[in-house]
Amino acid sequence: MLQTCPLCRAELPPGLDGLYDLGARTYKRVRGRVNRGELSWAALPAAQQVEMDEAAAVLTEAADQGHMLAQAWLAQMCEYGQGVARNLERAVVLYQKAAEQGHARSRRIAALGGMVEGRTSLYVAAWSGHLEVVRALVGAGGDKSMRTPYGTPLEIAQRMGHQGVAHFLSGAGAAAVTTGGMRAKGGGKKGKKNRGRR
Repeated sequence: MLQTCPLCRAELPPGLDGLYDLGARTYKRVRGRVNRGELSWAALPAAQQVEMDEAAAVLTEAADQGHMLAQAWLAQMCEYGQGVARNLERAVVLYQKAAEQGHARSRRIAALGGMVEGRTSLYVAAWSGHLEVVRALVGAGGDKSMRTPYGTPLEIAQRMGHQGVAHFLSGAGAAAVTTGGMRAKGGGKKGKKNRGRR
C-alpha cells in the first residue's frame, strides 16, 4: 500500500529513505533561498510555508520510524525555528535519538556539552523535566556541572520543580552552585540566614 502525505495526500516515495529524501530536498531548497537573502525563516511566504509544512510532516514520519538523518535534520529545524515553531525540547529529544544511532553532530550536541541556543542539551532536558533523557545524556557523558548563562542543569530542574530530575542529578554529583556562591542544597553560607539580626 502506498503512503500518502499527511497534508496534501500526494503519494510518497516508498521507504524511509524516500521520505527522508523528499523532506530534506524541500528543506534544503528553502534554506538555500534563505541563505541567499531571498526569504526569511521569520516570515516565509505562504507557498514556501506549505512546502516546509510538508517537509516537516514527511521528516517527522521518517524520524518517528527511526531514520537517523531525518531525526537530525528535524532537530535542527526545531532548534532554529526553520519552517517550524522553535521547540528546544523536541530538538534535544531528536538530537539524542540521532546520537544513539551514531550521527556525529548530534552526538556532539547531545553528549559532549554542545549548545542548543546557548543551553546544553542536558540543561534543556532538565528544564523540560525529561528524566529518561537526562539519564541518557548523563550516561553518555554529558557534563552535569557545566554552567550556561542560565545556570546548571540541577539549578534549572530545581527552579522548574522537576524533583525527580533534581534528585537524579544530585545523586549523580551535579554541581548546584548559584552565581552568588550559595549551594542549592545544604543550607547555604554560614550566617546568611541571620544577617542583619543582632
